[in-house]
Amino acid sequence: MGSSFKTYILLLLLPQFFPFSSFAVRDIGIVPINHNLIVHVDPLVNPGGNLNVAVDVDPAASNLDDGTIGPNDGGNAALNLIKDGHNAALNLVHEGINAALDLINGGKVNDGGSDYAKPELETNFMGEWKIDCPNAGVGAMQLQLMPNDQVVWFDATTLGPSARKLEPEGNCPPNPDTQNQPDCFAHCIAYDWKTAKSRTIVLSGEPWCSSGNLWPNGNLVATGGTFSGVKAVRMLPMDDLKSDFIERKDALGDFRWYSSNQVLEDGSAVLVGGRESWSIEVVPPTLDFKPKKIDFPFLKETCTPPKGPNRFIENNLYPFVYLLPDGNVFLFANDRSINFNPITGKISCEHPLLPGGARNYPASGMSALFPLKLMPENPLPLNVEVVVCGGNKQDAFERVDAKHVTEKEFVPALKDCHRIHPMKPGAVWEDEQEMPSERCMGDLLHLPTGDLIMLNGAKKGTAAWEDAIDPNFTPILYSPGKPMGKRFKEMNPTTIARMYHSSSALLPDTTILVAGSNPHQFYTFNHEFPTELRVEKFSPHYLDPALDDQRPSICPRQTDKVIKYGAPFKVVVNPLKSKKILEPGDVKVTMIYPPFTTHGFSQNQRLIVLALKAIENNVITAFAPPSGNIAPPGYYMMFVNYLGVPGPGLWVHIDK
Repeated sequence: MGSSFKTYILLLLLPQFFPFSSFAVRDIGIVPINHNLIVHVDPLVNPGGNLNVAVDVDPAASNLDDGTIGPNDGGNAALNLIKDGHNAALNLVHEGINAALDLINGGKVNDGGSDYAKPELETNFMGEWKIDCPNAGVGAMQLQLMPNDQVVWFDATTLGPSARKLEPEGNCPPNPDTQNQPDCFAHCIAYDWKTAKSRTIVLSGEPWCSSGNLWPNGNLVATGGTFSGVKAVRMLPMDDLKSDFIERKDALGDFRWYSSNQVLEDGSAVLVGGRESWSIEVVPPTLDFKPKKIDFPFLKETCTPPKGPNRFIENNLYPFVYLLPDGNVFLFANDRSINFNPITGKISCEHPLLPGGARNYPASGMSALFPLKLMPENPLPLNVEVVVCGGNKQDAFERVDAKHVTEKEFVPALKDCHRIHPMKPGAVWEDEQEMPSERCMGDLLHLPTGDLIMLNGAKKGTAAWEDAIDPNFTPILYSPGKPMGKRFKEMNPTTIARMYHSSSALLPDTTILVAGSNPHQFYTFNHEFPTELRVEKFSPHYLDPALDDQRPSICPRQTDKVIKYGAPFKVVVNPLKSKKILEPGDVKVTMIYPPFTTHGFSQNQRLIVLALKAIENNVITAFAPPSGNIAPPGYYMMFVNYLGVPGPGLWVHIDK
């Protein structure tokens, strides 16, 4: 063979084995890399049950006589795929895409890009910002979207008055952390994202830099903080729109200041770390429990030692934690990561160090678990992958914070991103495309489409009071399934600096709510970067008005809103304005768990791409996720996407 060639293989899967399951070619260019065979496989719904695989073969590497598949035997691998097509297809579906791709592609795992049989609808719309509320009165240090469509956010209770008084007038409960002096000011609100109206909530026990999650019944729980709240558990009921937080002091087994929560398969949550708290503990979804902490030396090992009394650096606070499909938890702290059993604390594997800087508070990079894509009759997702972006140098905080220096040096934040497959044996960090700009203290949120968005943060400095400058005003659309070099796209910038103590949330209408930013100890307004009380909404690219005719909308009355693990359920979609009929391969259904967002980390955030069984007359039959390790019990926003255009979401509940 004197020139490169491409072999296309069509493997016909027996419909009785794999109804409505297939794969489609994403990239059909000839890409010989290091003389390896390159295969692109994408999941999508196709009633024909076809497997489309594009195989790139470098003739310099081909060996058609060897009889084995080696890293350079591209031609032989193609022949084997042709010869044993049906068996290969069975293995791809039942044994998992990753293992097959590892074998063929020299250890590289790639679950593909587009989830559609046709090109996605294109738009040049770069997003739009609008002020939703000119003054909410309370800073958004911690923020949680609840299934009752209230966005709850709260600030510290010991750092002076807010800009809003508790309601009704004269409501001044004693503050346990200020010698029980009356406190007439609000430190927490519930914000109705549909109307922009809000109410104040009484919050007792200092929740400064706390963590949180939702219970399976939709109640909000906030854990830890400092002072009288350092071991507290606070609960806000979902079904009482007039309730204040119900608090139980000293409920936890350890101090939880700057800790992270991850909801587990039974609805309990593992709490990880905190300032000088080198332990974990599991907290059930109730206020009545006995605390039990487990010592966890890894957290002390990843903590940069303090430089003297009250001169902490740490670099491992608010660690990144993700529940994995095998029930273990992935933990990233500072620049190291592990998988561990949240019940016993046993570490099952340690991953290589991620060089280049610190990624957790106060360097405050961003991280997310990529979408978990499901297929019929396959209990495991096609791919499990974590990304970590930004942050700053290991000594960046020490060079800027007033506790350590008299003259601040604002070190430029990092631009790099890295990806890892934490469930893969011998997993290594792979370099991702660099972000268009430096960013620390940013938020990284899932969008209904399976893309992500980066927003908020700064280009120089770190977290902590007045330790950053040069706000990053520009949101970044991040499409991790696209080819390298095309994964980041800058959107229209905001004009409001959102740095330390800012938060954001994806809303059911597919916009992004953004609130907060207070780089100062107290509410301060006569400053270049004042305490920010305006609330914004950002409309991403897919809300281009030109796409409205293609935007699907779910019919709530006819759609199943209570689903059971592994069971099929129906999603009824109203007719598109364009009159187009939904067809297999045109549609993607996603479920998003609403995260608790604080200090640049969205705790418990996960997106699941559901397996689809059938689409007929705009009625989608989908399979619920198979277990609580894939989708912890509780409320999710469910979205229907048509060729990359999502419609408004619907709250659904999953449980045993």
